[in-house]
Amino acid sequence: MSTSSSSIWFTVTRQEPSLVVPEEPTPRELKQLSDIDDQEGLRFQVPAIMFYKSNPFMKGEDPVSVIREGLAKTLSFYYPFAGRLVEGPNRKLLVDCTSEGVLFVEADAEVELNQLGDAILPGSPVTRFRCGGFTIALRLNHTMSDGAGLVQFLSAIAEFAQGKEVVAPSVSPVWQRELLSARHPPRITCLHHEYEQVLDTNNDDANSTPIHKPFFFSPKEIRAIRNHLPPHASASTFEVLTACLWRCRTRALALDPNNTVRVSCVVNGRSLPGLIVPHGYYGNVITYPAAVSKAGKVTRFRCGGFAIALRLNHTMSDRAGLVQFLSAIAEFAQGKEVTAPSVSPVWQRERLSARHPPRITCLHHEFEQVLDTNNDDANSTPIQKPFFFGPKEIRAIRNHLPPHASASTFEVLTACLWRCRTRALALDPNNTVRVSCLVNGRSLPGLIVPHGYYGNVITYPAAVSKAGKV
Repeated sequence: MSTSSSSIWFTVTRQEPSLVVPEEPTPRELKQLSDIDDQEGLRFQVPAIMFYKSNPFMKGEDPVSVIREGLAKTLSFYYPFAGRLVEGPNRKLLVDCTSEGVLFVEADAEVELNQLGDAILPGSPVTRFRCGGFTIALRLNHTMSDGAGLVQFLSAIAEFAQGKEVVAPSVSPVWQRELLSARHPPRITCLHHEYEQVLDTNNDDANSTPIHKPFFFSPKEIRAIRNHLPPHASASTFEVLTACLWRCRTRALALDPNNTVRVSCVVNGRSLPGLIVPHGYYGNVITYPAAVSKAGKVTRFRCGGFAIALRLNHTMSDRAGLVQFLSAIAEFAQGKEVTAPSVSPVWQRERLSARHPPRITCLHHEFEQVLDTNNDDANSTPIQKPFFFGPKEIRAIRNHLPPHASASTFEVLTACLWRCRTRALALDPNNTVRVSCLVNGRSLPGLIVPHGYYGNVITYPAAVSKAGKV
């Protein structure tokens, strides 16, 4: 086979494909993948290519033979990789551990690695080069492993390849895919933008069709991007680069400012708090959350206006504290003669520390552990939908109040929404239901909070009743 890289032509000789099977006998069984593994978005082949320069310590060793032997030994421990994927009921993926083996092809390229440049796509799993270097190319069905799992598998091959005295990989593989299976019935506890069906509203003409082109961001380029950040702004390299690419792409598409745009990235869930994944687990533990915004917020508005988007860790401030902080920014932005904010910030967080020992003087329903007794089927799963209550709608609700009843707009609206939600859920009349809302404690009698305090002074009391009374 002949191929080229830029103006270089060279010959690649490929051998007949073969199957590498586990060196030791392995169990014949069906293994179920997790619900993270077999989701639709992971049902594809992941290509990877690794380049290795000639190593003088490996002189006389054939990389093909070494890798083939290391692979066979590794498959004795990672034997599901030597099986075949099959679909069960409801398209559930399983691994039929048949030990049929992994497809393996060796090849020889009549060229040296340093002649190739960066536009080479070898077509064989292991290719020897004239200089003594070699490449390993592989394709993995993503439902079997994520990047961390694949690295663990390749590291095991490397360990076996380095010495005959190795009898087992240093990290024992763990299957246990049931750990990441969905609850029965499933419970969706937050909005997942990453699974939304997104309609493509762009014009797919020749001018808007994206092209693929690699860019290399060295420390020099990263510094240049950081120079555009506001003074004292703190951001990781990942955040800086992601924000830059999202803004550049959105500008290049020339979208309507009101169009919704999103950016998504893969997150390794192994380090997430509360998720216990055993050491050696090589399945998928990834998620790809999506950040959603309007195109006009990602770029500047054409009219010259702008939008400010921010994220604040709620432990630092409540809404009133954030407004105080933003007001100080606005004051400094309006004129150089401003030397201090009009409202001096006050820390004094010890004012809202608990008594020692704590004294609970009343029943706090908001801190109770509530069991979910609803049936989480498709008909009871709540959906999110915005409603606008103007003066006309508020008057219509007030018409249902008893004569001479006095209630604030907040009380009327809260009572209406609580009643509507309770009715919609069709609960047993004896079920306990509750409604909770945030209260700014700065105006509570007996609580002395100094002017300028920007910490959290909020509470969220809960009203509790029987569904039949609501």
